[in-house]
Amino acid sequence: MMPSNNRFTTTCDPHCGRSALANRSVVLAKLASFKSRGLTDADILEVLVNVVLNIFTNYTNHIAATEIDFPVVVLKKAA
Repeated sequence: MMPSNNRFTTTCDPHCGRSALANRSVVLAKLASFKSRGLTDADILEVLVNVVLNIFTNYTNHIAATEIDFPVVVLKKAA
């Protein structure tokens, strides 16, 4: 756990740090996998930035209650 004088103090179980380290190794393994398929750091960053931009745009439109200016598609149940 973080020291109590840290303004970002959180409450989590004692295994929180170990879990974060385990997740880091998974992320590093995924990055290595992408790079082995020919993606560069720039390619990976471009994908990440586009995902973040889409999430940010969706939240902004939700908060601003943006009116949809294109026809709404009604989904039909599959047969």
